[in-house]
Amino acid sequence: MALPDVDLRAEAAAAPPRTPVQPSSVLLRLLPLAVVAVPVWMMLADWAKQGLDFSVYWFGGSILNQSGTSPSDLYGPTVASAGGPQLPFTYPPFAALVFGVLARLPQSSALMLFNVAGVAVAAWVSVTIVRYWSSKPDLRSALSSKKNCWIAAALFLGVLFLGPWRETLAFGQINIILMGLMVIDLLAVCPSGGASGAQASWWVLRPASS
Repeated sequence: MALPDVDLRAEAAAAPPRTPVQPSSVLLRLLPLAVVAVPVWMMLADWAKQGLDFSVYWFGGSILNQSGTSPSDLYGPTVASAGGPQLPFTYPPFAALVFGVLARLPQSSALMLFNVAGVAVAAWVSVTIVRYWSSKPDLRSALSSKKNCWIAAALFLGVLFLGPWRETLAFGQINIILMGLMVIDLLAVCPSGGASGAQASWWVLRPASS
């Protein structure tokens, strides 16, 4: 059977012309990112000097790494035996396994990585708010306008300057990551069937109840 003749040139001529993306438009959308970069970098540098709670996580993971398959002093009175602060490790054993991965990095590098993850959650939450406020189908389309980019940038800085979020990052706490896992379930970002929220809830359980 012969294929019908198709005039590709005629179809191309009939198609609506694509509007070229102006470099200035791209730069204007990236400008909010440049504006928030400086204060975020300054805050990350300040938080890198703190991180008391994260030091408990890191030393807990370090204790587990050093003990290997032998019994460890992970749930001793404090983690001071490993060089940490006079605070106990109170998270479930599987949390110590996760922190053991971070403990393979230098403490300062691990803390910075941990805080960057918290900042990334703040950025995601801010853009998600803009997406729902502007009734956009996805995050990319939510940032398609310069106005929304500026709103997202303002929200992002506002979230980071909020007391609970700021203090959580200053102490290097896990709360922001747990909130992100629960928001993923709430918004059905992935079909986890509540698994992300369940995993988050386990982090706050005491070892005695795990």
